[in-house]
Amino acid sequence: GRYADTRLHMPTLFLYGDRDVAIKPPMLRGIEDHADDYRLEVLPGLSHFCIEQAPEVVAPKIVDFVR
Repeated sequence: GRYADTRLHMPTLFLYGDRDVAIKPPMLRGIEDHADDYRLEVLPGLSHFCIEQAPEVVAPKIVDFVR
């Protein structure tokens, strides 16, 4: 699409709840090909709004990432 030839140059963390009904696993494939520093972390039992579901799980991961 429109951004097919662009790259993410900043460190990128994708926190993905494995029960997400909006983003399916095939949609996650290939993102790393467009990023210099990309990390996907799957969060078991969480859905699309994982930060609201389990802030005690998600917030520390974000804090560690931005340090």
